[in-house]
Order: sequence, then C-alpha cells, then structure tokens
Amino acid sequence: MAFFLLRAKGGGSGSGVDTATINGQLMVVFGDPLRLEGSPQTEKRLSVGEQPITFSQNRLRNLDWIAIGDAIDADSGYIADFDATLVYASAHCEDTGANSGDIHVYIDGVDNGSIGTLSGGTNATFINNTLDIDLDQGDRISLRYEDATGQIQDTVVKLTLKWRAS
Repeated sequence: MAFFLLRAKGGGSGSGVDTATINGQLMVVFGDPLRLEGSPQTEKRLSVGEQPITFSQNRLRNLDWIAIGDAIDADSGYIADFDATLVYASAHCEDTGANSGDIHVYIDGVDNGSIGTLSGGTNATFINNTLDIDLDQGDRISLRYEDATGQIQDTVVKLTLKWRAS
C-alpha cells in the first residue's frame, strides 16, 4: 500500500500543488504549463482530479447528437458542476465503413469546433490530449457528429474535465 502526502503552500501560483476554492469548494490544484490564460499568460490552475464523461451512439448520421444514455435530444447534455476546462477527448468507432466524420463539442448550444475525426474502417479511434476549452459552472456540454461521407456505427466518446480555479 502506498501513501501520498499533498502539502499545500496556500494561495500561491505556479506549477506546484496548491489548494483553491472553486465555486465554494476547496480543491487540490496545480499550475498546468500546457494550458495558459490571461494577459500576461499564466498557467491555468486545474484540479488534480479528473472528471470523465461518456457519450455513445449505435449509429451516427450527419448532424446527429451523440447520446448520454438514452437521452439524444439536442437540449440534453452534461452540466458542469464547477468552473472547468475540457482537457482530453478520446473516441472509438467499431466501424466507420469508408466514411469519415468529426466530433464537435457544444457548450450551451454553441459549436466550439471539432475535437477529433473518426475514419479508417474498423476500430477507428482518436485521442486529443491538447484540448483547452473553458466552461463555467452550470454550462451544458453536448456532442454532435458532422460528416461529409455517411454514417458510422457503434461510437463511444469520452471527455475529461478538470475543475478550474479563477
């Protein structure tokens, strides 16, 4: 059994581990040198913990919303518990056929662009670990498939959020 001791400096910034209050909750955070904000540019302070959210759909056609369980309406989505940054996305499609399409992330119904492309026949995947999309507490997150060539089968997409200190 291993034990880890996280020691907070309290109120500091930089790459080290620290604590911050995010939307009224005390959390352990670190300065992420890959994701910058403000002017002058400083490291975003993100939670150490990650929050994965999963979307999946049996068959996707152009402009289909990707389901959360059985909810597939355009108004359905995950709600951000706290201020957050979308940092990673990965996807797997069992069979794209000869088709290809992009997965777009929507925040409160606004398209924030493609987070990855699925193409290449069977067992198509993508991993995007450079995402840097901010959300505010209460924002609704949804995904949509956009293609130019046709439908794809059995798709699972996982997004990873980290809570963001202001």
